[in-house]
Amino acid sequence: MPSIRSTHGGWALAWEEHVTIPSGLGGSNRHVDTLFSRRDAAGWARTTRVNDQRIVVTGTVSVLGAVGKSGMRALEELHRKGRGTELRYPHLVAAPTGRLAVLWTELRGRNIAPVASISDDGGRTWSAAIALDPSHRGDADRVRGSFRADGKALQAIYLTWPGESSLRADDGLGLKVAEVLLP
Repeated sequence: MPSIRSTHGGWALAWEEHVTIPSGLGGSNRHVDTLFSRRDAAGWARTTRVNDQRIVVTGTVSVLGAVGKSGMRALEELHRKGRGTELRYPHLVAAPTGRLAVLWTELRGRNIAPVASISDDGGRTWSAAIALDPSHRGDADRVRGSFRADGKALQAIYLTWPGESSLRADDGLGLKVAEVLLP
């Protein structure tokens, strides 16, 4: 589902686009882009890619041939990479000042982390992704947020769970909040 917000002089939306690239004999690689576009009196603006990195996940894996890993571990890694790259659920936020942010989750290192990108020019350009909570060591999902009234702080709330895999979440789900001060 796209995230839609009213902006100065129009409205805007953010969404994820899934890209599948055929590879080999019946295999495929895939990645997801977080995209943004806005509409004003002049019509639709050019679509812009918000995310600054692409994690390509191969759709073919030999569970039995995974060197040094159990079959379950190989399946967990495939599931986690897919979840960390495919289910971003982008959330668009507009400050009263006109500043925009798109928040989402993505695989960063060993964690699925909440991140955001900021635009100060109506969505024409976007900052590199900002980690919303670099101290969190578990995984995150479904990040949502808002700006402080002056647009100088971005607040976020998201689901969390410990561990490397949603298949092994012994302690269950929780909620966490983060705030990032912006220049």
